[in-house]
Amino acid sequence: MIVLYPPKGATPWIGRIDRDSREELVAALQEAATEIRKRDLQLVHDAKAGHIGGALGAADILTTLYLHSLNVDPEHYDDPDRDRFILSKGHIAGILYVTLAARGLIDPAVLPTFLQPELFRVYECWLCS
Repeated sequence: MIVLYPPKGATPWIGRIDRDSREELVAALQEAATEIRKRDLQLVHDAKAGHIGGALGAADILTTLYLHSLNVDPEHYDDPDRDRFILSKGHIAGILYVTLAARGLIDPAVLPTFLQPELFRVYECWLCS
């Protein structure tokens, strides 16, 4: 069983994005969203199941929220003042997990276990509390 607590000292593969100018910020977020889309396509392909249309359309929103706007910090994941995000469109969960891994909020090593219930235990994730 894999527990989705953020690994101590692990480096996110993208992390938080802040830039000096709006143009630089938008360009960096677009580049990150493109990388997240690529990884989501790989996730869905490897799982041999999933919905990509809605997920690809949500990439910009999730990227902007988790990599720039939301008050979430992998080093302080239990902060009671952190922002919380509720995804009610569950069939795009794959891209949410990819985005969380990009931010360093879950270990990217769990992504290959997506849609394998015996390994991928979302309800044990600290983000659910």
